[in-house]
Parts: sequence; C-alpha cells; structure tokens
Amino acid sequence: MRRTWAVAALTTALATSGMGVAAADVPIGGIRHSDEPALGPDDVTSRVGTGAEGVVAEAVAPLATPDGSWPVTGRLSVYLCAKGTDVRNCHGQAVTAEQKRKIEKLLKRLPGVSDVRYVSQSEAYRNFREDTGRTKAGGRSGMPQYFRATLDRPNVKLGEKLERLPGIASAVVQRSDFWTGKAGAMVRLCGPSSCANRLTITDHERDAVFEVLRNLQGVKKVYMETHRHAAQNHQRVFSGSLQDASKQTGQVFHLVLSSPADFSRIRPALKGLTGVHGISRHR
Repeated sequence: MRRTWAVAALTTALATSGMGVAAADVPIGGIRHSDEPALGPDDVTSRVGTGAEGVVAEAVAPLATPDGSWPVTGRLSVYLCAKGTDVRNCHGQAVTAEQKRKIEKLLKRLPGVSDVRYVSQSEAYRNFREDTGRTKAGGRSGMPQYFRATLDRPNVKLGEKLERLPGIASAVVQRSDFWTGKAGAMVRLCGPSSCANRLTITDHERDAVFEVLRNLQGVKKVYMETHRHAAQNHQRVFSGSLQDASKQTGQVFHLVLSSPADFSRIRPALKGLTGVHGISRHR
C-alpha cells in the first residue's frame, strides 16, 4: 500500500485565480531525498472554509522539510560548578555569586556571542520534566545551572578556553539545529536502535501518531523529517559520525504550535501510542 503521506505537503488555501498555490505555503521543501515520494491527488481533501473562494485544503499528509540551507550559526552552553562537581576548576565547590556575575559579563562582551541567557536549576528541571515526562532523583537540586548563547560561528576552541575559568564546569559548543525558528516542538519516532527492545516504527504506528497530531488543538502545521535528514541534523549538531547518528535517530515530526502553551497537549494526546521515542520543545 502506498504511503500517501510519507513526506507530502499541503497548501493552507486553494486559489481559484489560476495562479496556483500561495508562495508562503509552497508544499515541497528545497531539501529532497530519493525516499520522498511526490504529492499525489489522494493527499488532498477540500472542505468549505475561509480561503480564496471559501475552499480550504485540509491536511491529510505531513509537510515536507521546509526549504532552507543548513545553519552556519552555533550555540554555546556554559555549565556552572555545583557542590561536589569533580572537575579541575570546581574543586568540589559550587559557583559563587561573584563568579557567576563575572562569567555573564564576560559572555556578553565576547565578539560573535549574542542572546546570552541564564538558565536556573528550577528552569532546567522544568525543561527536563517537559522533555522526558519523568521526575529526577534529587529534584531541581540535581540539575545544573548554566548560561546559553548564540554564536555567529561554532568555535570549539572558545569552549576550551572558557573551561579554564573559575566557576565553570564545562562549556559545550554545537552547531545550531536545522529546526530552530522553524518549529516549536518535535516528536521523535523510533529509529534503527533508538528505542529499547523494539525495531523502527512501522507505517501503521507512524500513521496513527500523525493522525493524532494533525487533529490536536493548537497544532498549526506538522512537518515530517526523513530518517536521513534527521541523522544529518543530529550529526551536525552533536558531531561524531553520520553512521552513528543514523543508528541513534529515526524520523521526526516537527510541529508549529499556535502558542508555546499548546506543547502541554502533546504528551497526553500520544499516551499509549507505540513507536514514539521522545517529545520535546525546540529551544
């Protein structure tokens, strides 16, 4: 049976003026792979709505990865010393208020560094619970506090230099995620070896997940990222080999939400469905 929705995309309005689809909703992204079938007639249904002539395309297939080049920017995470941290700069002592102030001031003055933001233990723990649906032993006290920032260009040497400063446990430099600014949340599906005690998600399981997502209140768009593109994105962000990244990732649904608050609807809606590896925000 043909996977009619595999990476097809739909416009949000059908124009009847003979000019075709609106430019803002061109269905197929610029990044195409051989495993992405073209959009077929079975992928579109119509209903009365508020479009160009009262006709609106209703999505019955996820959108393809949107057009766009790989980001050249990077992100920086500077993790601060906590009591008992066994690294050279920490000596088992927590970062002091004065050290924290100096670190923040330095980061904001560094060339090529922008959007410096402090993440408290409480926020880090809240993010952990959102992304995993679990609690953690020790609660927020077991989470690191850190600064995060955007880099004009990823520079691993910057992280190495920062790690020599008092109060800093580690500084991690990564490339920016392809989906930053394009979607608000992601639903990762089971890949070759990403889910314990099971194989890659089946077509039937994937269809069931998409059906829930496309009908979920607060979800405006659902993109389907192929296994290959997801592996390339993972390899670029976290380095390592593409072969290892391919084993650790599967296909991914990326969601455009009406409001950040709508993220809370996703996990309960997918509860009980098999083939889902993880649910998290794009931060």
